[in-house]
Amino acid sequence: MSVGQERDCVCQVVRQTGRGRTRNSASIFTKRPLLTRRGPISSVIRAGEHEGFFEKIKQPAWRPDFGAAVFNERAGATVIGVRDFLVAYNINLNTKSVRRANSVAFDVREAGRFKTDDGTPTGKKVLDEKGQPVRIPGMLKHVKGIGWFVEEYGIAQVSMNLTNISENAAARGL
Repeated sequence: MSVGQERDCVCQVVRQTGRGRTRNSASIFTKRPLLTRRGPISSVIRAGEHEGFFEKIKQPAWRPDFGAAVFNERAGATVIGVRDFLVAYNINLNTKSVRRANSVAFDVREAGRFKTDDGTPTGKKVLDEKGQPVRIPGMLKHVKGIGWFVEEYGIAQVSMNLTNISENAAARGL
């Protein structure tokens, strides 16, 4: 069975599950773009946390795929779906400096880093004409990354996720 066929099977199960769950008065959102019309929502739907969701669900663009367009505090809401493979890759550094780990992550990840007036991480952010921070893109598309401290080992770590391995070969990111 091909990946596309597997995805189609999963999508069918998700749709059937969504229709069945509406009996419990829960709002169901299928994770896009694989299931419905609107494009990726995994991070967008979480924006504003659950407190912001009460108002968001009333907007036409946020109409659930199954169930009522009101938030039922008792039943909640469910997001189900499929995505392509994600490759997680962690690099332990011989330092405790999260600043150094972030510097590596920012150089690699697609979102890059904020541009500063003096080129240092602590400098004042450069703003565009709309007042938004200017970003210097990282080296690799479809890579998310962050540096953090691993308490258990007493070291800093660069944690990267390759989110689209068909457009960014895993070996290139590693």
